[in-house]
Amino acid sequence: FETAFIRAGIPYRIVGTLRFYEREEIKDAIAVLRFLVNSRDVVSFSRIINKPARGIGPKTVQTILRQPHDADLLLRLRSGSLSLSARASASVSNFVQIFENMQLALRNEEFQNLGDFMHFCLVETGLLEFHQQQDEISGFQKVLNLEELENAASEHSGTFDGAIAFLEQLELDTGVQLGADDSLADDADAVTLITMHNTKGLEFDRVFISGMEDGLFPRESDLDPESLEEERRLLYVAITRARKELYFTSVSMRRIHGRLVDLPPSRFLSEIPQGLLENYFEGTDDFDNGSEYPKGCGVYHDDYGTGRVIQSEYRDGVLVVMVQFETGRKARFLPAYSPLERVCLDD
Repeated sequence: FETAFIRAGIPYRIVGTLRFYEREEIKDAIAVLRFLVNSRDVVSFSRIINKPARGIGPKTVQTILRQPHDADLLLRLRSGSLSLSARASASVSNFVQIFENMQLALRNEEFQNLGDFMHFCLVETGLLEFHQQQDEISGFQKVLNLEELENAASEHSGTFDGAIAFLEQLELDTGVQLGADDSLADDADAVTLITMHNTKGLEFDRVFISGMEDGLFPRESDLDPESLEEERRLLYVAITRARKELYFTSVSMRRIHGRLVDLPPSRFLSEIPQGLLENYFEGTDDFDNGSEYPKGCGVYHDDYGTGRVIQSEYRDGVLVVMVQFETGRKARFLPAYSPLERVCLDD
């Protein structure tokens, strides 16, 4: 949302958290990419040389940086000309090996898109495991933020040119963001971005709740009864923040780990009395009413093969779907009694 608002020139403010590119985990990941494409970048190098801890202390870093300002840091580390202790030397050698492996993967274009390459880098450097541990200790969502960064990067090729283009776009977006921050008055008319957890006690004339898809809300990892009930209570809090108008949005396909994945609408949507909703579905004549098999989604049936849902509706509270199979055959199903498997079809 932040990137979209920046590019569209829509003023916005964030409540209760940092802006996306100001977050620790995002700065870490971007620093890795910047140093990979420019090993003279002292700022990025200083941020990642000992994160997570590699046994490279401040004195060792000072020794490494005691050189001409524009020197290639990887070349200097590789040369073995530094006067370091045996332990520090081994740690530095390990750091060099990690980054040489990543540079080689980028140079050989081993990954189709930059998002996959960034995931590889986060694993190789240990940053993914580091932030996973932070999430477990403090209940943060750093890994989810890193996944969003990977999704954004996946629109670029997994090459040096793709990495440079992505970094240039980040510079442009963050530069525009900083300029907007400077000019936005406290009482200015702007979109408020806020998490559900931070909305308690606040009210707004219009509320938009996005990401209403199974797998995202509720999350795939929170499908046990207790977790589902907690997610349901959280949604209730968000719903009751709206004074006048309330909107839910869901998408039929979302980019996850750089891949487009079919996602059904959130099961919570089907729990809302349909008479209270006005349904809009861009590009189709009807809305799926929270159906697990919305119009347009791909399905597989053991007897008929793969096909696409062309109609999805509830009749007397029972879901009925019509499927057009690749063989040309059409068939109607009651998924509660004749299960269909959701699959992602290439258009």
